Amino acid sequence: MKKLAGLFLAATLTLSMTTVAFAAPSKSTTVSDGTTKEGATVSHVITEDVQKTAGLVTDEKTGKVTLSDEQVSKVEEAIKVSTTDAESVDVKVLDVFDVQAPADYVEGNPIDITLDYEYTDGIQVLHFQDGQWVVLPTKKGADGKVVATFTKFSPTAIATVVVNSKKTEENVTPSPVVTPSDNNNTIVPSNTTTTDNNAIAPADNSKAPAATPASTAKTTDGTKNADATKKTGDVNTTVYVALLAAAAGACAIVIRRKMAR
Repeated sequence: MKKLAGLFLAATLTLSMTTVAFAAPSKSTTVSDGTTKEGATVSHVITEDVQKTAGLVTDEKTGKVTLSDEQVSKVEEAIKVSTTDAESVDVKVLDVFDVQAPADYVEGNPIDITLDYEYTDGIQVLHFQDGQWVVLPTKKGADGKVVATFTKFSPTAIATVVVNSKKTEENVTPSPVVTPSDNNNTIVPSNTTTTDNNAIAPADNSKAPAATPASTAKTTDGTKNADATKKTGDVNTTVYVALLAAAAGACAIVIRRKMAR
C-alpha cells in the first residue's frame, strides 16, 4: 500500500509540473468586424479617398488608422464649447472603422447600433458626418457593450473623452467687524455724544460751551441769582458775630458801672 501511495503522489507531481498555464485574455482595443444584431456592417476597410475626406491618417507607431491631430483638436473644441464648465477636453482615439446601415434602414431615422466593444466610463462614439466629426449619443447596452445612436453611416471612431472642469475660487467669508470694548465701557467716537456715565468723553473739547461766570448767572425769570453773588451761609455768620459783639459790649458797660459804685 505504501508503494502504491508513493507512486500515486509521484505521478500527481509529474502531471502538475507539465500543466501549461494560460494567461487571462487581454481586453481588446479594437471593434470587431462583422454584422451587429441590428443588421449593420462593421469593417476596418476604409478607402483612401474616404480617409482623406474624413481627415484620417495612419499612426506610425501602431499602424492603425486614426484621426489627424487637426481633427482631434476640432472635436475637443466642439465638446468644450458644448460643455458649460469645461476648462479643457482630452480626446484619445482608440479605433477607427466603417459602419454601413442595415438593409431595412429608413434614411434619417435614428437607430441604435451595438458595437462589439466593452463600455467603460468616458467612452464615446465619434462619427464623420456633414464634413466634420461629431459625438454621437452613447450609452451602455444590456450586454455591457457600447451602443450609439446613428442617423447617417460613414467612418466611425471609438474614443475616450475626458472633460476637465474649470477651477472655481473658494468663496472667502469676510471676518466680522468686532467693536472693541472694555467691560461695559463703550468706546465712543470723538464726534458722538452719550449719556452713559461710564462712557469715555469725546476727545475734541474745542466746541464745549464756556462756563458761565457766577456774577452773570441768572435764574429762569431773568433775575440775578443770589447764590451767584454771595452765599447765604456767609451772611448768617456775619450777623451772629455782630450780635455777639454787641452783647459783649453791653455786658462790659454794665460791669464797669457796678464797679464804679
